[in-house]
Amino acid sequence: MSTAAPVGIRTADKIALITRLSERFGGDGQLGKKALQKIVHLLEEGFNFRTGYSFSLYTYGAFSRDLAGDLDIARGIGGVKVDYISSENRYVVTGGPAVDAIKAKAPSYLSALDGELDRFDALFGKPSVRQLELASTLVFLLRRRRSDQDDREIVEQLVQLKPKYSIDEAARELDGVKRLIAS
Repeated sequence: MSTAAPVGIRTADKIALITRLSERFGGDGQLGKKALQKIVHLLEEGFNFRTGYSFSLYTYGAFSRDLAGDLDIARGIGGVKVDYISSENRYVVTGGPAVDAIKAKAPSYLSALDGELDRFDALFGKPSVRQLELASTLVFLLRRRRSDQDDREIVEQLVQLKPKYSIDEAARELDGVKRLIAS
């Protein structure tokens, strides 16, 4: 079931968001479907930048079905290219032939987005998918924490959900994520 975008977030804005991320992060082949999901989630719930997407927690962290669908739309209209690299079992998302036409439909939204992406770059640099997954999952858990839940419990909850992360790694990332949410 698809949910409507919040007031002020148009479909053109959402497709332009995906296209801009493909340009900004896809050039070196590091933007895949999972990374796209995590970046948009961090923008929405970490940076409080309205993307129009809502997220649930899945195996690889925060996930939006609507975003996955809009990625397919962006691909279909030429805003992005999505290539599968079978030898690495992953997808690569890059800008498509209609990037400029799509960007022209959402100039004010993209202008606001660029400021947030500059903040994202300052905080994360060129993060790995692993780092994005950890940060995004922590944001997800923090935004939904119980009033009686302390940081130690959040870290333990994360490690229980995702045992590939150590307690120390999750605790270090939690400090940065808390600063992000507080800003």
